[in-house]
Amino acid sequence: MPAYQAESLAGDYAKQIEEELRRQKEKLKELIDRRKRLKEEIIEITKQIDENMARRNDVNQQIKKIKEDIAQLRVSEKNLKDEIERKRVVVKSRSRKIRISEREARAQLSKLEWRLATEHLDPKEEAELVREIERARMLLREVESIISMRKKMEDFENKIEEIKSMIIQKNSEKAKLVETSNLYHAKIKELLEERKIKRDELSRLDAEIEEARKKKDELFMKMVEIDAKSYLAKMRHILMLQEEQAKRLKIEEAIKSKLALDAQEKLKRGETLDWEEFKALIEAQGSPLPGR
Repeated sequence: MPAYQAESLAGDYAKQIEEELRRQKEKLKELIDRRKRLKEEIIEITKQIDENMARRNDVNQQIKKIKEDIAQLRVSEKNLKDEIERKRVVVKSRSRKIRISEREARAQLSKLEWRLATEHLDPKEEAELVREIERARMLLREVESIISMRKKMEDFENKIEEIKSMIIQKNSEKAKLVETSNLYHAKIKELLEERKIKRDELSRLDAEIEEARKKKDELFMKMVEIDAKSYLAKMRHILMLQEEQAKRLKIEEAIKSKLALDAQEKLKRGETLDWEEFKALIEAQGSPLPGR
């Protein structure tokens, strides 16, 4: 194959490798830019996950506090119910012995006190009346005590109703917070899945970048090898030209020397020189001629 054809083919191959290297560099840059954007997206998703977790934790703390409040309210409700039951037993037991209302007890006491204040009684009758008044007062106190206990029971029942209302309200607040917490939980789950997908994509992208970088380095080494071969070929070509030129000059010098010697011989014989012979002889005068 002629040298110029070989050089042309080598040049085409070098251009092909150079173009592949350029495309590979562009591809690698695009992959690296994509990885950078992907990392930024993962950072942003992680930030959103942290924010949603913080909000969910805050809501869960509120739920926990409400649960504790409800538990305390239920304890108070149970204590009040237990106290009502104890008082109910006492009232039932004490009421069996009393068959009179508060109004009747007060009227009976007032009647006895009025007799003591208005009637003339002998000492024995007066002493008996005083004892009856004391028994009437004790009866009234007992009736008042039972009434007070019943009033307490009513107050406790009213308090229980208030507690039940508070528990209903707390449960309503808790239900809303639980719904909010579940929304945060669902959002966190969604973000975690999205981040996992992007991390998997990042892992694949890292492998793709590594492969692209490896291919780029291989193409670069090919270019280095082609450049080295091209340089060596050029140097060999230059040396070959130099050698050919040296050979040509040597042949030319030999021809000139021969021509100059022939010219000298012709002069000795008295023959006429042509132009080439004359020029060779003149050029040779600058240096000793062979045989002189």
